[in-house]
Amino acid sequence: MLTFRITSHAIKSGVSIVEILLNGQIVGVMYPEGDKGIKIVSAHFKGVGVEGQTIQEHVSIDNAMGASLPIPAIGLLFEPGPYRVEGGKIIRIKPENN
Repeated sequence: MLTFRITSHAIKSGVSIVEILLNGQIVGVMYPEGDKGIKIVSAHFKGVGVEGQTIQEHVSIDNAMGASLPIPAIGLLFEPGPYRVEGGKIIRIKPENN
């Protein structure tokens, strides 16, 4: 189950972060980026687009007049697993039985 927890940033005083938990384990964090943005970081992303690409996904909601409005959305999938950092890159460790 995916849940969220708000806590204080460990380094920046006065800044709150949102921890993203999958089955009680932290798989990512979200925090303010400048005055008008957010950053979501994780070593457990699966199928994430390249930074800077336009996101095409959206969610449609119906307004009070019955018209469907496309609302931009970003979908992220987490695949927790062991990894190591090597040469400045995150390398996922594949299970030996695969």
